[in-house]
Amino acid sequence: MWKEEQPELGSEIDEEKTLADNTTTTWKSDQEHGKRESLSKGLTEPVLKTKEAVLGDTPTSMFDGVQQYLKLTEKMRDHLAVLQDMKNHLDKQQPISNSLEILKAELEQLETFESGLATFAIILKKDMKLAEEFLKSCNRDIPEEKLKELKISYDSLQEAFLVVCDRSSKRAKQIVCAVDLEMSKLAGLHQQLLNQMQRFSDWITENNKIINNFTMNTNDMEEMEKSLQLFKNSAAELSCKKMQLESTAFDVQFFISEHAEDLSPNQSKQLLRLLNTTQKSFQEAQEAITSQVECLETQLQAVRELGDQKVCLSV
Repeated sequence: MWKEEQPELGSEIDEEKTLADNTTTTWKSDQEHGKRESLSKGLTEPVLKTKEAVLGDTPTSMFDGVQQYLKLTEKMRDHLAVLQDMKNHLDKQQPISNSLEILKAELEQLETFESGLATFAIILKKDMKLAEEFLKSCNRDIPEEKLKELKISYDSLQEAFLVVCDRSSKRAKQIVCAVDLEMSKLAGLHQQLLNQMQRFSDWITENNKIINNFTMNTNDMEEMEKSLQLFKNSAAELSCKKMQLESTAFDVQFFISEHAEDLSPNQSKQLLRLLNTTQKSFQEAQEAITSQVECLETQLQAVRELGDQKVCLSV
């Protein structure tokens, strides 16, 4: 998406002047207009006076050359002001954030900026081509000093454009790298929550195997008492684990809520599916243990009562 495509300044383009005026206006404030008019007056006034002084005897070709020089000088100055505004805009950017929301907003803003830069480049190339052709042609009616100034403006404009393109490209790369880094952190947190949920799932699976494989020997009272204590211990451990599971469930739900726009649908579903399955397994295990405890207590009570009856009968 951020493949660098800096336009070459020497190529031909066919855009209309209206596009140039519109794009230039976008990047300039009213104050900058005033500054340019003042600078333009200081630079072009000697040429205008010279033109007016010899107007009566000046050939049409010479008059056209002066007019073209003045127009090109103004365009070079206007374009340079636009590029300076662009450079200032890039220089005032905040340091790279670690918030995905902010980074994505900055990336969108930079895309808009580069779109404007690409449009501006079309107009810029056209005017610089005209300036280049003007400098190559014979313009004996234009003072050598003024031609040198135009050449300096041309070179400055080319350099300024390359600087803006370079800074914009670097900024884009920095933002993209920051987005990749934050997405990598997000993937790490997602995997960490999955691992926690999987450990709960594995633990309850093993616990359920013990419960399901349990067989009760009603003829051995001592064995029944040991089994009852074992199930009571399992019930206490399960209760503790369930509290930890609920805490992790909160983390999962908060994580999904906070990063809903950054997580893929599959990532969210994966977490929620494992969470729901694990919570269901815990609930089933808790019910099974409670049932076994109640059953053992009932059986023990019956065995004790039977034993008491036998003692009474023997007496």
